[in-house]
Amino acid sequence: MSTTATREHVAIVHPWVVDALLTGKKTIESRFSRDRRPPFDRVARGDVVYFRVTGGGYAARAVVAKVECHESLTPEKVLQIESDLRSSIGGEDEYWLAARSARCATLVHLGQCVGIEAGPKLDRQPGDRRAWFVLE
Repeated sequence: MSTTATREHVAIVHPWVVDALLTGKKTIESRFSRDRRPPFDRVARGDVVYFRVTGGGYAARAVVAKVECHESLTPEKVLQIESDLRSSIGGEDEYWLAARSARCATLVHLGQCVGIEAGPKLDRQPGDRRAWFVLE
């Protein structure tokens, strides 16, 4: 991706995520997966992420400060990420236990987080279960 071009993204999140983002308790959005699905290698510093609550509307917007993409994860590597970054990522024990089966992770460090009431139009079809959208 070009370093001068910025993209917009929409992340579908649980309500606690927005609360933690807006209070500054959460500064990293993590996406663990079995494969290289977005936002892996599709998000960059300077991009804007809009946060939309599951089953609801937009609630926050942030600017990407830094991105880390990890491949070939093992349960031990996920435990190390949890040990190093859980206080900035958040999540209950169940989240971290499920993350141990991931092979890829995208860690999106965020800044300039603000509350919002509206965001970009999202062309989401019924049954679409994606939780991250890269807007082109």
